[in-house]
Amino acid sequence: MCGIVGVASNNKVSFATLELFKSLLLHDVVRGHHATGVTKEAIPSYEFLEKYDIDDTCNIYIGHNRWATRGAKDDDDNAHPFTHGTVTGVHNGSLRDQSLLDNHKEFEVDSDNLFHHMSENGLDDTMSKVDGAFAL
Repeated sequence: MCGIVGVASNNKVSFATLELFKSLLLHDVVRGHHATGVTKEAIPSYEFLEKYDIDDTCNIYIGHNRWATRGAKDDDDNAHPFTHGTVTGVHNGSLRDQSLLDNHKEFEVDSDNLFHHMSENGLDDTMSKVDGAFAL
């Protein structure tokens, strides 16, 4: 199953906090090496960190390491984060019954479908239809 890491600060994160985030992302590769979700790219975190600089302009950073359970593992579109409307998120887990979510046949990855449904119907409705193991 995937892994989610993150750091947050009231202000722009410090250099040390950003380095901590990078370290968490790197070490979390044991939870998934098929894609690293800071940007949507199907590469492991160690390749992501060599290829990209993470800027220090934000106060919240969320990272996701994907272990593909559904959908092609080498397809960038299946990498996290998923954005629908004003909702952007990462998901760890597998849904038992994706058919409870709107337009479920249009989504190869249950995580993508979950955030689509949340954008259209809100958090409460989405959580009432989610069955399975998950962290968001």
